[in-house]
Amino acid sequence: MLGTWTPDRRGQRILFETYWSSQGWKSNPFTPDDDFVYAKQAGYMFEPVERSHAETLSQIGALRRRLTLTEVATAFADSLANQRLDLRSALGSYGAVLRLPDHKFKFGQTAKACAICRLWDSSNVNDVNTLSFERFKWGAYVTPIPSMRYMI
Repeated sequence: MLGTWTPDRRGQRILFETYWSSQGWKSNPFTPDDDFVYAKQAGYMFEPVERSHAETLSQIGALRRRLTLTEVATAFADSLANQRLDLRSALGSYGAVLRLPDHKFKFGQTAKACAICRLWDSSNVNDVNTLSFERFKWGAYVTPIPSMRYMI
């Protein structure tokens, strides 16, 4: 069950060219405004996300309750048949949050990351486009926010 989202070659190319070159990772990623708008509309790039630890956990919980193991397993199996690496990431993302306990931020080794889930609890603005790149390029699992709507 792949959902209604259809891959867009131009949107994916914009995402890839922002972060990757023939020499590997780009040290100063940049996306022209018009390209960013296109890639965002195509579901490959996103505006920066600013959420507290509590807001993030709340959204993860809501998404976890909405998804079924069957949907996630189907997305993973489909990814093997059609080479959609972005669908492959659904299994790892789902597994990572399946047993994530509800909790309050607990200071760990760094003052910024939670000792339980490693999410940050601050007003940091997070650019999730690097995660989107990794998901589409390698099928890497990512914390499913905000891009989980495109996973399955």
